[in-house]
Amino acid sequence: MFKRIFMVVVLLGITGAPVEAADGAKVWKKCKACHNYNKAKNKAGPHLQGIIGRKCGAAGKFKYGKDYKKICAANAWAWDAALLDEYLTDPKQFVKARGGKRSKMAFRLKKSDNREAVIQFLTDKAK
Repeated sequence: MFKRIFMVVVLLGITGAPVEAADGAKVWKKCKACHNYNKAKNKAGPHLQGIIGRKCGAAGKFKYGKDYKKICAANAWAWDAALLDEYLTDPKQFVKARGGKRSKMAFRLKKSDNREAVIQFLTDKAK
């Protein structure tokens, strides 16, 4: 009987707790090892200053991979929240879906609330 009561309490604690929105600044900490957002200076990855509305492959002086350059030349899109969400979900699949073979970026944000938070963070920083 005690085990059942304990399990009910545990389950209610897990499912009954309010879900907090992800904090974009905290999620950004995962990204900042390879990217800048506050200055147009590249690191291992291109800077993300002004990423919303920027054309694919247009971070000055960044050496993009050949597959990424290939898909940018063929598709010529500008980054928006929906494309960033798709890219951050799985960069390798994003590149493959557009005719490339691989992406230099292996990191991905699996949780949609984390992707949404970091995209909002980058959008707010652009203002």
